[in-house]
Amino acid sequence: MLLPKTRSFLSACLLLLSWTACQKSNYAEDHPPLNTADTCSSKATYASRIKKILDVSCAYSGCHDGTNQEPNLTQYSTASAAANKIKQRACIEKNMPAAAPLSDCDITRLRTWCETGTPQ
Repeated sequence: MLLPKTRSFLSACLLLLSWTACQKSNYAEDHPPLNTADTCSSKATYASRIKKILDVSCAYSGCHDGTNQEPNLTQYSTASAAANKIKQRACIEKNMPAAAPLSDCDITRLRTWCETGTPQ
């Protein structure tokens, strides 16, 4: 049988562990290049890179997930239609995403995607 102080300490540790596990991760650390030839300036398609950037940085609950803020960035059709707005806010003004800035590499990928006709 555990002592009350030990139970309290273990409960606090479990609470802290569960809280830190739910924190937003760093996209660059969690999504290394798909291969060694993948560079920031390489032409990114929606399926190869852009969807991952948008899902992690923009299209999550409470933001551009299709239920709250416009534009809806969860699907290619709506993200592609919003390409000019994405380029303006994320790449030029750099005031989106509001929660944390994009890496320079992700900004370059988004800008290239927008400027090359939003390849799917």
